[in-house]
Amino acid sequence: MPTKSNSITGRLVVFLLCAGIAIGAISYAYSLAERVMQQLEEKKKAEQWQELRRAVVLAGTPLVGSPQTDARDYNEQASRLTAIRDGGNLELKNPELIKAWGQIEAAAEHGLLILRRIGEIDSNKPSGYEIVAKYATSDENSSGDFWKALGERLSREADKSQLEEEFRQTELNLNSAAEQLREIANGLSRKDLPGRISVEYTPSWQGTFWGDTVEIRNTSDETLGQAILFVTVHMKSGASKVHVHYANEWPSGGTLKALYPYTSTDYANSQTGDDPESVEAVLYLPSGRATTSYFISPEKWDDKVRAYCSSLGFSGNYLASYVDDSGQRFPAGFQFQFQGVPTLPVKSVEVRFTSATGTIQSAVGTYDQGTRLKSDLMSSFRSPQLDGDQPSHIDFVLSFRGTNYQHQLHVY
Repeated sequence: MPTKSNSITGRLVVFLLCAGIAIGAISYAYSLAERVMQQLEEKKKAEQWQELRRAVVLAGTPLVGSPQTDARDYNEQASRLTAIRDGGNLELKNPELIKAWGQIEAAAEHGLLILRRIGEIDSNKPSGYEIVAKYATSDENSSGDFWKALGERLSREADKSQLEEEFRQTELNLNSAAEQLREIANGLSRKDLPGRISVEYTPSWQGTFWGDTVEIRNTSDETLGQAILFVTVHMKSGASKVHVHYANEWPSGGTLKALYPYTSTDYANSQTGDDPESVEAVLYLPSGRATTSYFISPEKWDDKVRAYCSSLGFSGNYLASYVDDSGQRFPAGFQFQFQGVPTLPVKSVEVRFTSATGTIQSAVGTYDQGTRLKSDLMSSFRSPQLDGDQPSHIDFVLSFRGTNYQHQLHVY
């Protein structure tokens, strides 16, 4: 027969077992709830990432192996801005993205209004041939109409040029609005992923080339998919510009590029600025983000200019002194031309004449700020310091804006 103490002990054991089961059940329920909440949060984050990436694909430009070097035309930009304004099939739920996209749409709509005004000017502007064909007669009244029509055409050209400048500012506003997408990306990709990318930046050399080139290399050991990239270019002046890009399948070791046009007279988006100094590139993936940078040191820039000049071809010849019909005397000098790039931002040229006896005469000519010599056109320089017998040898040295590198050439 069980004692009273054994009965109490048995009931206590049963109670503890039931309590343990209950606690276990509650703990399991909490754990299950946490997993469910985590799964819901991950699903929400994945949906927000896809929303963000669709927005970047519309507002940004792709990273590619060989960027387009032709100027974007009117129709191409109109199509791009229309796609942004209409949002494609963009359905947004993220409140932050909805707000940011509203500003992007507003900038695109403003750009479209300017393009429409440019289109109206082009549609109503007679060509020079049409004006000549209609008014170029011997009749005096027709002659007056001709000059009036020509004046109106020139006025419309001026209006169009002003509108193109306004459009450039609209593009900057659009870039600024798209920059807000980076803050959303920061919130979705918090984990740091070191060693995923490297960046190199090659400036256009003040328009010598069509634009600045950014090269991003996948330094990871895996293919990067669904990538978003923000490139911030810092200028020596303290200004900066942000460019928004994306890539679909980016193999390990692969290099992708983007080109930022230098010119401000066409409809190209994502323009560069003058004298870039450093670049920061931030890669965003669903799994995290990677940051890399590139500083264009004076030494690196000298090396790049040296590489640019290695593909140039120069020719030149001696210019003898002479006196023209009015009695004005022109001293001796030198003329030269080059091939290999469209223009050169030359700062100065030093010409050295060496005589048969070894005597050296030299003179330096400087160019105004912003001067760009054109390919295949002769550039001449004369100086009294070069007067004398025709030289046996000619050497000249070109100096360029923004670099210590000097290009030295021996003509003969």
